[in-house]
Amino acid sequence: MKNSLIVTFFCCIFCNLSFLIAEDRQNLKLYDSAFQKFSLCDTPERFYLAGINIENWSSQSFKPSSPLHNPKQDVFGEKYLKISNNFACYISSTRENPTKSIAAIPITIQFSEAVVGFVEGDVTVTRGTRSGFTGAGDVYTFNITDLTGDGNPTVAISKTFAAGKVVSLNYTHILLGADGSDVTFTEGAFESKYVLVPRTQLPDSSWVPAFYCGKFVAANNGAGGAKTVSAATPWVSINWTSAKTACTSVGASMISEDQWLAVANNVLNVNSNWTEGTKGSGMLFRGHSDGDPANVLDSPNSDSDGYVGTGNSSGLGPEQCRMKTLSNTAKIWDIGGNIYQWVDQIQAANELYTGNNAVWTETNAAAITNAKIKTAYTSGEGVGQISSVLSVTESRAFLRSGDFSTDIFAGSFLLCLEFQPTYSDVFIGFRCVR
Repeated sequence: MKNSLIVTFFCCIFCNLSFLIAEDRQNLKLYDSAFQKFSLCDTPERFYLAGINIENWSSQSFKPSSPLHNPKQDVFGEKYLKISNNFACYISSTRENPTKSIAAIPITIQFSEAVVGFVEGDVTVTRGTRSGFTGAGDVYTFNITDLTGDGNPTVAISKTFAAGKVVSLNYTHILLGADGSDVTFTEGAFESKYVLVPRTQLPDSSWVPAFYCGKFVAANNGAGGAKTVSAATPWVSINWTSAKTACTSVGASMISEDQWLAVANNVLNVNSNWTEGTKGSGMLFRGHSDGDPANVLDSPNSDSDGYVGTGNSSGLGPEQCRMKTLSNTAKIWDIGGNIYQWVDQIQAANELYTGNNAVWTETNAAAITNAKIKTAYTSGEGVGQISSVLSVTESRAFLRSGDFSTDIFAGSFLLCLEFQPTYSDVFIGFRCVR
């Protein structure tokens, strides 16, 4: 969007708020005379301006550039801000590594001006206990303690102050599991296993917010839904549409293209995922892909042996390791090899997502013009290849990973655009996220 269009868009809608907008290509800033300065942060989220709901207006979003922001924050990169009639409320936390076992998660609530009558009962906390509430004027603090139940704690505020100043927001960005521990969600009768993927920057400089990714490829729960559990046979012979439904039926989603790339780029930068113990040395683990055994392997029952079922080891076919480690030490399986996995994105007819029309191209090839999917490595270094056949009549669904016999083409960055969403086969599965 050109600068003039951005300015025109905001000025037409929000001229009554006395906003001044200035942009450079790196940092779009919004100035509000009633609340210091607001700057775009590097994580997309929903925000509200003057009561108008704008979702994902750009690849970035607003937060106050105030002492409340901790630039080292990873999990808490997402803030929730509401501006209405020159009145704003901002919820944040400085806890960088939240887990279920920590003593307390500190929460700060800051208003754009001093308020009267804001009390502890105006704040609702789920999956935890609100304690130590204190504050006056424009800043209030408390802790979330005694974390219980599945999922993450949330903070909700609903309050009408004088002069029609209203706050109604729900802060849902407290993500547990940053210490690398598995996180469980109850999905039907199953405690499905997920891992926290930290906020990650992609090669095109866009950011993917932190999210929970299935630790394993999804299995069938026997009732039409997905489950993500250890020691289970992956759900195969399922088409793209049915895989999406299997995820949503248990309250999850199928992994998106950006989320897959976030995982792939995160593990790429972890030294222990390379055969020689240093990024760029040897090969990135590409997973079970040598055709021996010639079948999809079940999810493991522990993280003790990353080669389980492959017949390989660190001394024999080390690139066949199925398990990778994220930057927060969490373990994730089969991101590359073993089984192709549907991704929640479609290449429309006559669209060329990669910028290149060829079967199997290196991810660092000049012909690949989409910066988001490029790497600095080749399939000889374990990242996989891209197959991007153009169809002028059919849409194609995204497939990632590669299967048990994809060999050198397999890897975390393998992308296959050869099949329609209605296609299914014994070597194709899917993965859920939350």
